[in-house]
Amino acid sequence: MKDKDWFENLPENWSAQPLKHFAMSFDSGSWGDEAKDNDNDCICLRVADFDYPRLAVNTSKELTIRNYPQDVIDRLCLRKGDILIEKSGGGEKTPVGRTVLFNGSIKAVFANFIERLTVKPEYDNRFIEYCLVAFYGIGGAYNYFNQTTGIQNLNMQHYSNDLYLPNPPIGTQIAISDYLDKRRASIDSAISKHQQIIEKLDEYRKAVITQAVTKGLNPNVEMKDSGDAIIPVVPSHWLWTRVKFTVNVVRGGSPRPIEQYIVGENEDGYNWIKIGDATGGGKFITETKQRIKPDGLSKTRLVHAGTLLLTNSMSFGHPYFLQIDGCIHDGWLAFSDYKGVLPEFLYYYLMSETTAHQFTTTADGSVVQNLNIDKVRNSHIALPPIDEQEAIVHYLNTVDDKINTAIQRHNQIIEGLQEYKQSLIYNAVTGKIDCTAEA
Repeated sequence: MKDKDWFENLPENWSAQPLKHFAMSFDSGSWGDEAKDNDNDCICLRVADFDYPRLAVNTSKELTIRNYPQDVIDRLCLRKGDILIEKSGGGEKTPVGRTVLFNGSIKAVFANFIERLTVKPEYDNRFIEYCLVAFYGIGGAYNYFNQTTGIQNLNMQHYSNDLYLPNPPIGTQIAISDYLDKRRASIDSAISKHQQIIEKLDEYRKAVITQAVTKGLNPNVEMKDSGDAIIPVVPSHWLWTRVKFTVNVVRGGSPRPIEQYIVGENEDGYNWIKIGDATGGGKFITETKQRIKPDGLSKTRLVHAGTLLLTNSMSFGHPYFLQIDGCIHDGWLAFSDYKGVLPEFLYYYLMSETTAHQFTTTADGSVVQNLNIDKVRNSHIALPPIDEQEAIVHYLNTVDDKINTAIQRHNQIIEGLQEYKQSLIYNAVTGKIDCTAEA
């Protein structure tokens, strides 16, 4: 079916054409070889380098270097104005088909999960990009991908042949793009300000937690030297000890290959707790996206609701409480058998800046890239009496709730601005806004 249904009632002097009509070429990317520190090493942009909300490549972080034959570099070298399409990968709520516009700020090629669309010079590449963004925003991409072994793949032939885009005169295309560039910059600036407020709130939360779990709630309490460079002084009546003397720490396990142990939707199995199930910045893990077969139980670790977990891979050092039973892989640590420490006090201790510093630095001050069980067991902790732990936990729960409420409010504003931006793009590229009058 030719996909024209996503726009209706175009202005009289507009036409509609399939995506391939606007394309000078489509090119598939390549992953290349391991970098060899020679002239054929170059930046390889990945899907992970795309900043989709800003429709651009994120060049502010460290980018991947790969090695390519010279003819591949010549063929895949990106040019300003190229549209990069995510053709493989995707996620449950973000199917493939997202796009960004390359601004030419760096010399780079692109990886194999990406398709490059080079727009013919007689069309405005920004307008074509905005059309693709509008189509994706209404969920149109779901019609154009196949899913194999858990990976979504955009059917590029179907996509280029059957996806129709509005085609106004070139002057109108440019006017629409200019209008959207200006309005989008204003919206993105507002979104950025709210994101900065959220970051400040998170920083404040971390500072309050650190103060409470290392110095308590009484500003006039007598302090004593700890002999530790990271936490030099602690309240004199607190117990200065190590985590391994207060709680048992164990690591999860992974049946391999894990794909053979994942069950279907209607099959019996155990919740398979992945770090991706803990995203969102909250305190609890409430559900999982996958389950594993009962015969994988001997190769993993079953834990129960109420268990405190800690990530020791990816974004390591973040604690969560389970609200479900399930199995944890070797990217998790689990705590049990508490002696003189409340689980929630330990949770906040693990959230503190001083604990993060212990986890991420070695004795000589260098930064570590992973978190092992011995480092957690041997980390220092200052323990107040149980009644004082209860007061600290109550105080931090109150602060945490207030901060979460404020963050939720700002996230709602951001979501509203993003929805407005998406609506604005759709209405502009389909002619429902006269951008020549608005420009």
